[in-house]
Amino acid sequence: MLNNLRLDTPKFLLMSIFSLLLFFQISYFYIFIFVLFFTKKYKIIDNQKVFFLANTIIFYLFRMVFSLSSNFDIFWNQLSLYNFSYSNTRFFDLQQNLVSMKCILGNVERYYYKFSTTSYVSCPYSAKYGPLSTKVPFFGDIWIATLILSFCALVTYLYIYKLVLDKSENYFFITVLILSPSSNFIIERMNIDVFIYLVGFICLINYKKYPKVNSFLLLIMALYKLHPLGFLLGLTLYFAIKMERKYFQINFNSVVLFFVIYFIDAIVYRNILATEWRPADLRTTFGLLSDSLILSKNLNFDISLLYMALCISIVLFSLYFRRMHYELLIDMDEEYSLIFYSFSFLILINFLYANYDYRIALFMPVSFVIYMKGKTNIYPLHYFIFLMPIGLEITSLDTRFIVIDNIISIVGRISIYMLVGFLVANIIKNIQDTSLRNIYRFVTQND
Repeated sequence: MLNNLRLDTPKFLLMSIFSLLLFFQISYFYIFIFVLFFTKKYKIIDNQKVFFLANTIIFYLFRMVFSLSSNFDIFWNQLSLYNFSYSNTRFFDLQQNLVSMKCILGNVERYYYKFSTTSYVSCPYSAKYGPLSTKVPFFGDIWIATLILSFCALVTYLYIYKLVLDKSENYFFITVLILSPSSNFIIERMNIDVFIYLVGFICLINYKKYPKVNSFLLLIMALYKLHPLGFLLGLTLYFAIKMERKYFQINFNSVVLFFVIYFIDAIVYRNILATEWRPADLRTTFGLLSDSLILSKNLNFDISLLYMALCISIVLFSLYFRRMHYELLIDMDEEYSLIFYSFSFLILINFLYANYDYRIALFMPVSFVIYMKGKTNIYPLHYFIFLMPIGLEITSLDTRFIVIDNIISIVGRISIYMLVGFLVANIIKNIQDTSLRNIYRFVTQND
């Protein structure tokens, strides 16, 4: 009995620290789970399915409950990193998006985001994500709709988590993907990307049952916010490599239709729609453009030259994985390949410009596939999951400690560049395996 107690003590200790930090010191929780992953000590508790499931459900249940009243401001903020919690607002991005939709045919006067006393918006206001974002109106109460949609998103999110958990034995890593700082960030803001993530994932895991319906839904999302075009591009390339004419044609036609609608809309309304924000902060943003802006500000170099240099770094990482670690490239069945290709192209499109770190949550399905199907686990490919965004509590108390945040963020950035290089290497390998000439013949031939 004493021996069993000694064996269970490390497990009990790690599980206790996990829960305490998750609910009371979220910024240190992310460092703690990174250390567990880095040292591989997570294996001590990796088989605790019920423990991880309970903690994750309770965490997001609290997120929903604490959104209901300003009396819970302290608890709401306690579940967030201090530098992405915004003025006590709840599901800020979703409220903002609904205001934008309501302004299309209605009017909003000084709408204060719940539960902020200082942050408000009035019409005219438009998010200008894509053609449909300026055409689809909303009628109804903004706050009630925010709560209903947020609840539906959270239930779906947790349902998918449970499904994936039941099909795997890597409970720690799957839970980390769901609780990661970027996943927490995207849920805290309830950005429209949450719904893109969920709908996209559901479409892909059931793609061949209803290919036309699924591609149509992906097209609608692309017309609403542009970057989901990556889903369709990934599917088009995948079915070209596999030489499956029916599915290739569906997605190729969807891509063509996207550009036709986009350019007609741009010509008619004389407006090239795209998100106007170009965020550039070392601790809360990512992307080639974002990093170029950050480096340009600190090094006083030309942005375009820095952008090219960062592109070259991705090429070098890709060559490294192709030539030095060829055996590390992954081998996937169709179910995983559909997710890998679609989300990989979604990642590549997003990586070209500047984004807030909540969009890193869209990387999680690809990270899962690499972790599950990799011939050899390359742990540094996953470090960014734990480290981006970053905002240690100690930094909010004394800005001199921001150097710690910055170092951690740089480690996360190196990891994410490695991941992008890895994705490029895999895509090139699969194209070469089929032969570019054969793919070209398939695409251009008439049946």
